[in-house]
Amino acid sequence: MPPPDSQLPGFGNVGRLTFKACDPEILSACKKAVDFLESVGASVVDVSLPEVEEIRVAHVICILSEMRDFLQPDFSNHFQQMNLETRMNLAIASQFTALDYIKANRQRSRTMAFLKETFASVDCLLTPGTACPAPSIQDSDLLTGCSDAQTTLRTMRFMQLANLTGIPAIVLPVGYTASGLPISFQIMAKWWDEALLLRVGLKLERFRGVTPKPAIYYDVLG
Repeated sequence: MPPPDSQLPGFGNVGRLTFKACDPEILSACKKAVDFLESVGASVVDVSLPEVEEIRVAHVICILSEMRDFLQPDFSNHFQQMNLETRMNLAIASQFTALDYIKANRQRSRTMAFLKETFASVDCLLTPGTACPAPSIQDSDLLTGCSDAQTTLRTMRFMQLANLTGIPAIVLPVGYTASGLPISFQIMAKWWDEALLLRVGLKLERFRGVTPKPAIYYDVLG
């Protein structure tokens, strides 16, 4: 039977070191979200995932290779319409070999096996949504686009696992930085367990409570 509505089943985060690899403001807000989940019945434990760096490399190889392939056969025309960072990524992708892609998918399979073992003892994995808040928009970005590979990597840091392995994930706002930028919190569950994510997400919406509307706001459901 499912647990009572007032409680949640036990679940753990991705691991304390990975959880802390973000800006202090984000870490503080996400810790408060974890404390809230514990207060409504969740059992939070630390878990670790092996081969984290290998997962990131496999993700890059798989995603960039598939991006490069998707743009065929009219690649040269598409390439001229892209900003510098996108061109750089696709230039890197053109250097990957079939063997690289095969090894990356072997890593994907290994990681899925690790996750299967992890989900045998926990129901969810917790991480921040991004490791940093949204970057400032520079005037030049409006003309030529933004090319900041380091920021791109930081915003993707915690999302690569679900993107690579296909486990479901949900990201919700849990606070704001001192400058008023939103902070997000990510919850991942085992394959086909989206219902649990929605239940946890509902609890976190209650934790967030009433939040101020941004200066520009569109009520798409109203």
